[in-house]
Amino acid sequence: MHLLKLINMKNEIKMVKLLRSIVLSMLMLIAIGCSDDQNNELGSDNEVVSLDAQNSIVRLTVDDVEIPVYLSIPDCEGPVPAVVVLHGSNGMWRDNDPNSQEMSGQFVEWRDLLLNNCIAAAFVDSYSPRGVTTRTGDLRTLPKNTIISAQFVRPKDANTALEHLRLLKDSNGKKMIQEGNISVLGFSDGASAAVSTLIDLSKVPSDFVWTLSSN
Repeated sequence: MHLLKLINMKNEIKMVKLLRSIVLSMLMLIAIGCSDDQNNELGSDNEVVSLDAQNSIVRLTVDDVEIPVYLSIPDCEGPVPAVVVLHGSNGMWRDNDPNSQEMSGQFVEWRDLLLNNCIAAAFVDSYSPRGVTTRTGDLRTLPKNTIISAQFVRPKDANTALEHLRLLKDSNGKKMIQEGNISVLGFSDGASAAVSTLIDLSKVPSDFVWTLSSN
């Protein structure tokens, strides 16, 4: 009977390790990491709202706009991997209410999945600080959609969240995040933003002219 319990425990440990490996591999396939963005400085944190031991909301400054970022940090021996998560066209918050401080169901599921596998996450709200609830109507076409552009605006938010993750330290001054192991994950409009975030602007010729078109 004791031998059977021991075998079952070993199998459970193997399954946990396998699940963590699969999740990490999946995320790294989605995106290897965030690129550095030009003209993008990490603003001082204006407000940090602690939700519980693992979750908090921090406001980071991007081009004079305070961007809410929902941070979830696993209670695991660090430093740990991390993911920058970019929401889709329906925004990030439950019932589209950023004041609720509650994310919508799908992001709660992702948060819990990542936490359970010792992966930190930064969920970035690019809409509400710019007066947008959902990307509908005129916000889907030029010129109105430029205020939340997945190509030119949201990558700055993602890179600012990335830099914040890189700088996180615990009470002993030890880095909490594996600097070379931060991915980006996006949904719908956030997927377009994730692809744009991966562009390494340092490799783009200085005389390159960016254009934005829509049909």
